[in-house]
Amino acid sequence: MFLARLSAVLLVVFIAALSALADAPAPAPSPVPSDPNYYYPTYACAAGTDTATWTVDSVNNPSNGTVECYIPEADCYYYLNGTYDADDSNEARAACPRTATPASQNPSCNSFLCPKTNPDGSVLSSFDWYIYESESSCSYDDGSTCAYDVNGNFITSESNGDCPTTVIPASCASNPNRRRYRKEDNFTAMLRKKAVPGEAVRVRQARPS
Repeated sequence: MFLARLSAVLLVVFIAALSALADAPAPAPSPVPSDPNYYYPTYACAAGTDTATWTVDSVNNPSNGTVECYIPEADCYYYLNGTYDADDSNEARAACPRTATPASQNPSCNSFLCPKTNPDGSVLSSFDWYIYESESSCSYDDGSTCAYDVNGNFITSESNGDCPTTVIPASCASNPNRRRYRKEDNFTAMLRKKAVPGEAVRVRQARPS
């Protein structure tokens, strides 16, 4: 009789333990390790952005600087603490989102992160994601400009100066980019950003990506 009661108690305890394990939340995934030699932006641009440009004020403090998000309707600026820069933004029909997109929700799954310094030791000053062209570029204080393709391969013909040959993929949301017709190429984008207000920029003929 005693053994029967003991068996029944042990069975109840066993079932309760199994139930507790089933109800326990799954352990949180380990964070993706970051490489201290690369610059990780805190914020990115929303889906629909053609070109994203980061101005890096400090490679060791990713909250210092700005990101420019160029979409067909607007040029939207954000501080890297996530706030909207209304003074520098140039928009039509209030097209700019009023908050920046966290880097973890970055929709550009074919972009790459830049080393904080180039082989000569010059510090990263800015970088671009030409999102629908599937290219990235890194610029350094010594004037070096370095381009990389959709696979992160170094593009010698589009680069100048002392360039790192290795970049690493940026983290991104689960929705990979859809390719579409390009509205402008890298050269036209550079002219647009350097043009004085009111100056027209001749856009090259768009072609399929």
